[in-house]
Amino acid sequence: MRSRSYLLVGPLSWALGLGACSTRSLDHLVEADDATVDGDALEGDGVIFPPEGCGAEGQPCCEGASCPLGLVCKAARCEKAEPPKPCGNKGEACCGATNTCFSPLECKGGTCVDPPAPKPPDPCGAEGQGCCAAPSPACGDGLTCAGTSCVRCGDAGQPCCGGSCRGKTVCGSGGCTACGGSGQLCCGGGACDPGTICKGSCVGCGGVGQPCCGLACTGTTACIGGACKQCCALCKNRTAYHRIDVGSMCAEQASTYCNEAGKGRGGLADAKWDYCGP
Repeated sequence: MRSRSYLLVGPLSWALGLGACSTRSLDHLVEADDATVDGDALEGDGVIFPPEGCGAEGQPCCEGASCPLGLVCKAARCEKAEPPKPCGNKGEACCGATNTCFSPLECKGGTCVDPPAPKPPDPCGAEGQGCCAAPSPACGDGLTCAGTSCVRCGDAGQPCCGGSCRGKTVCGSGGCTACGGSGQLCCGGGACDPGTICKGSCVGCGGVGQPCCGLACTGTTACIGGACKQCCALCKNRTAYHRIDVGSMCAEQASTYCNEAGKGRGGLADAKWDYCGP
């Protein structure tokens, strides 16, 4: 009766070691006739060991460029597999074909490095600098944001500081404008310089033909109907009114003037507060 042996084929046989194996517990067994396989196999308890001279570290790779676990076939010889190189951390190589790194690192020249520091914000808020973004005040004290830059504000000829101005100026559509003087805008509360009064703008007052300064007029004029007027006398021997330099009691003073003895004025024909010639 012929004896039978079995040859364990491939890297699985080496991973399992060189001990005897049960023919019923292994897959991928190849039945061999007698005790010879290609003249190289050895007989032992029904197991045929792999050929000697290949598969071990430093030996040639076995058929199919195969090596046991833990070894790789490199340049036709079995060598220890190199452990994977660390990657992705700072100073290490970038990982994979996509050159990735662990956040927040970035890949530069094949190495994971810190990202560049964020650019500091441009200075803002001072005169000539850009306006700051909210929620901070756009510009410093005494400044306002005009377009995109901080400029001085509050004085005559300058922009308004948030709707207000300093000193004798008022905020208008054109910015801060001088006020209070004759011909200028009225200041806050309708205030004007002495000798002027607010009538839409500051105008002179108290003189002949001018508005009264409150209820007052200057010189020999009187406040009549809100205007400063002169006392005018029409004597009977005259064709024009004559100014009487008085500030009150026009009729009485005009009568005295026209009836003055030795002047030949003929007495008083009319007296009124008006704008009369000399």
